[in-house]
Amino acid sequence: MANLVFDSSSEPVETKGRWDSWLKIFLIVLIVFFSWVILSNGFLLIFGTPLINTHH
Repeated sequence: MANLVFDSSSEPVETKGRWDSWLKIFLIVLIVFFSWVILSNGFLLIFGTPLINTHH
């Protein structure tokens, strides 16, 4: 019985570690995506507004 309890308790730890690694990857992707969006928006604001002003 002790072995069964130990085995069942060791399995969730593995899945939890796997979920933690996936969560880290997901967070990194989110951070990269948001930073890219902010940078692209910043470039549009910096370079886009003078173009719009010159056209008008």
